Amino acid sequence: MDDFKNATEGFLTAAVVVEHELKDGAGKGSVEGEAWNKLVRGLSQWFEGKGLKPTASKGRNKSKSDKPSAFVAFIHKLQSTFPKRLRRHVTRDALPKGISDALKTGR
Repeated sequence: MDDFKNATEGFLTAAVVVEHELKDGAGKGSVEGEAWNKLVRGLSQWFEGKGLKPTASKGRNKSKSDKPSAFVAFIHKLQSTFPKRLRRHVTRDALPKGISDALKTGR
């Protein structure tokens, strides 16, 4: 679990640095949300490495239960530790869609 802790701490540090670079104009050409997409893709690889499936149903009606997938719940919990300005897709319906979209960008 130390590798995961180190990775998330590294992401938060990088996110703050990128945020400052964007404000200073140094990040021209960067796409908003790309760091979040990379985080989701990286976490999906970590999840798969643990023998789990990183899935994100895009709608409650597409799931047999009203509960989010384990991957969505995991990202929701992790993201709740981030400063609010660094969180993305924070509503119950937006998070699974945002995760699904992020996973597609890496294919």
